[in-house]
Amino acid sequence: MPGKRARKQNKKSPSRVPPPPKRAKAFTSDDELLEQGLQMFRARSEWREHSDFRGESENLAFLDDQRGRWQRFWHKSFDLCKGKTAISSKCEKAKLDPTEREFLILLILERLALLRIGTDCLSLLQMVCHGAQDTVVALRKLSEHGRLCQSGLVAHSDPDEDLCERRLLVDPTLVEVVLAKGQNVSVAWPIKSEIELYTSLARLTHALRQRADALQMIEGDAYHGIHDQLYRASRKIDRLVSGLLATLRLHPEWALNDFLKQVDTHSSFEYDVLYPEQLILLILLGKELGHVSSEDGLFTGIGVARAISQTSYRSSTQLSLLSHNSNLRESDLIRPSSGFVSRMAESSASLSSIEFELTETAVKRLKLPREVLGRRKQGRFELRDPKIKMEQLVLSEEIQEALNMGLAQARNSDILFSRWGLADLIPYGRGVSMLFAGPPGTGKTACAEAFAEEIGKPLLVVSYAQIQNCLVGQTEKNIARVFQEARSSGGVLFWDEADAMFFDRDESASRAWEVREINVLLQELERFEGVCILATNRMPSLDKALERRITLKILFKKPDRAARELIWNAFLNTKLPLAKSVNVEEMIDVELTGGEIKNVILNAARKALLRGRRARVTMNDFRSALDFELSGQWTKKGKDDFGFNP
Repeated sequence: MPGKRARKQNKKSPSRVPPPPKRAKAFTSDDELLEQGLQMFRARSEWREHSDFRGESENLAFLDDQRGRWQRFWHKSFDLCKGKTAISSKCEKAKLDPTEREFLILLILERLALLRIGTDCLSLLQMVCHGAQDTVVALRKLSEHGRLCQSGLVAHSDPDEDLCERRLLVDPTLVEVVLAKGQNVSVAWPIKSEIELYTSLARLTHALRQRADALQMIEGDAYHGIHDQLYRASRKIDRLVSGLLATLRLHPEWALNDFLKQVDTHSSFEYDVLYPEQLILLILLGKELGHVSSEDGLFTGIGVARAISQTSYRSSTQLSLLSHNSNLRESDLIRPSSGFVSRMAESSASLSSIEFELTETAVKRLKLPREVLGRRKQGRFELRDPKIKMEQLVLSEEIQEALNMGLAQARNSDILFSRWGLADLIPYGRGVSMLFAGPPGTGKTACAEAFAEEIGKPLLVVSYAQIQNCLVGQTEKNIARVFQEARSSGGVLFWDEADAMFFDRDESASRAWEVREINVLLQELERFEGVCILATNRMPSLDKALERRITLKILFKKPDRAARELIWNAFLNTKLPLAKSVNVEEMIDVELTGGEIKNVILNAARKALLRGRRARVTMNDFRSALDFELSGQWTKKGKDDFGFNP
């Protein structure tokens, strides 16, 4: 007959949770830590359930004892870990007390779908606290001033709600650590070359953009679900930064290491954190590499400030890192890429709207590989290699002399301004600014291309259609952007049909935004130190203030007979198969511009080609082409003025 002790053991236990081990020992893994924590909370839930329904006193006492034993066992085992698991290490680093630990474990279990209690503060408090006094103290621990939030392990989904109603978000990297079975998720990126590094940086650029977008929506009162996005974006950035630093630690010879060290305000670059100034450089490097469109709001002052901020309260203060006296600007690493603001007028408002980019100095220090340079950001304006050479043109002595003056400055600006001291007397307006004015077809565009070829620079061609935008303020940005693109590319900036943009404000500007656009144009032109050429058929329509800003004004006239002879001979002394009947003297007498002569030769060749691939261009072909060209000119009367019989 069994004794009383045996009968007690055979009695069915009122708890569904097994008893804890008799002796506490350090958790060997995060899996064990969470599993035992789950049992602790289940034991607590059972006790609370029986307390609410006033179950049998004997059962309630047993469940209360089991709840206490599980709690003592779990916390004692946690203390014995000494940071040996990833979760315990995070808690130890943040100096969390037992109550804060429990809150964190509850959130992780909820995220892993091992426990369904809700993540609002009230639900968490009910699982952790036992009395009113405990609840008030615990509520303070869940506030934004508590260690959980201050350490970044936990964040509030909406900080503007009442504290009890807020939902809490757990650091996603903690969940990733658990899923990775304790392995470090912030390992070096699996890349082997700098080319792969710059490609992989796109992930960081996009994560920074996500944080900037989330903060923008929060500042615009769009709260629903946005704080979740902000927190996740911030944790993603932390993870990517950790991986980037681990990668750079393995490759100290890569140029990005030295580049980031340039703005390390501390004693050394320790590879454990990136400072805000270094994040700014990485954001603008993303612009340079074309990870995000160069027109994206991320690259404005406020966009950059939001991207490097954890909260909306800090974004406005981060603008000071972009000011003219900041370390980045004084070190010539970043610069405004749109809009001109004097140092006296610089303010938070102006810095917010200005777009920024890396300077050429910064790009050179990065030593971007050739393969990366080929994928750099593409501008919206036509940048082409010039094909026409100066010796191919027929120019008057006056035009040639003016061009030679411009060439002399373009090739020797350091002598002109530095060695000869003119920089002290001329603080701005030091670029080579030229106006090519004259009728269509007189060689203005060809001359601009030849000038660029002569100094070995690409030609950046801009027209009214590429600049004008229906959105207020966007045209001014486009104006500033094209000048900056000319600086970045080192190209010759060529404004075709300049009268469409540089028109007289007194005569034609009837709206405030039109006046503002011309003001920006004139300011940018005056501060541009490269080569800028304006071409126009209507010089009287240009703004009067433009006159003093243009140092070389060149008038292209229709060619006289001697010039026409040179142009005809230049075209005809080619492989063009000419018949013996062709009389060049007869065609020279017709008053045509260089562009019109080109058209006549093309049309005459087309006429001959209609007869077959072995045909020759005859005089009749030229006469027909001349007739075709002059009869199509709406500025002339017609073929009665040709000067010869068909």
